[in-house]
Amino acid sequence: MSSSVSLNPPPSVPSIPPPPPPPPPDILATPPDPPNPVDQPLGDIPPPKSFRDTLITGNSSVTPPLVTYEELVAANPESPMIDDGAEPSQTKVPKVRIPKSIWQRLCAPWKNAVIIKLLGKSINFHVLHSRLLKEWRTEHEFEVIDVGMGYFIVRFVTPEDCSRVLTGGPYRFFDHYLAVQPWEPSFHPATAKAPKTAVWVKFHGVPSMCYQEAIVLYLASKLGKPIKVDSVTLLGTREKFARVCVEVDLSQKLPSSVDLDLEDLPQIPIPVEYESLHKICFHCAA
Repeated sequence: MSSSVSLNPPPSVPSIPPPPPPPPPDILATPPDPPNPVDQPLGDIPPPKSFRDTLITGNSSVTPPLVTYEELVAANPESPMIDDGAEPSQTKVPKVRIPKSIWQRLCAPWKNAVIIKLLGKSINFHVLHSRLLKEWRTEHEFEVIDVGMGYFIVRFVTPEDCSRVLTGGPYRFFDHYLAVQPWEPSFHPATAKAPKTAVWVKFHGVPSMCYQEAIVLYLASKLGKPIKVDSVTLLGTREKFARVCVEVDLSQKLPSSVDLDLEDLPQIPIPVEYESLHKICFHCAA
């Protein structure tokens, strides 16, 4: 006799509905504010160095003061401003003494600097700065400072850039010479005299046999410090005039001719033409 076993199906598991889709983003919602950089920790990142800091300290990240207030107080003991019994109208002029040791520290950042002035023409600071960038093309940046009376001081980072600018002239902007001279601690724009500057000079009527570099340079030495002879003059292909770059002192009267004394021959006057030296005051180069 066979027996049958009844198999009941397993109970059904109720299905779980899928989660609803996320709501669409609200395109009109205001995005969250970005984090405030002021609130972010800076860690050990130093702030960027200024041009002034680079000049004074080089690669150092800390800029020490060149002089402290306490040093000046110690160098200037207090003294009465009015003499005993003097009238108030006889008040002494205040005086501040700067010792030599401090003065040397103050001058150190300016050792790679030049003093410039556009002769016979005023020029806007930004126009000048733009022209200098195009003309000089130094390896490093430089700083231009307007000190008044038409004078500017230009500070360079390296002595190489400073030397290249001093020896690379003459420079002419708007048909006017740019006088360039080394910076000096005693310079003051209110009392400065006309500077020395490199100019192109033409010697007219030089005899053909005298178109030699040595003779032309010696002629130029009677006007100032000869710097270089024009390349066309050296080739001898143009003998209407000899052209030389000469550093002249604008505080002195410039000769209009040089006499060429040829032995056993009549003396020859050589007229001198100074290129682009317009009507300027030879006392202040204004």
